[in-house]
Amino acid sequence: MYEEPEVAPSHYSGPTPATEAVNSEPGFAAPQESVTIL
Repeated sequence: MYEEPEVAPSHYSGPTPATEAVNSEPGFAAPQESVTIL
């Protein structure tokens, strides 16, 4: 369930951030926090 919402906002942001998040495990946590703040 957490993977679905995380991938949705990541893709919307752009292909660059999405690739970085997948490359770095901690990177995924960074974008997730941003979504929560929004």
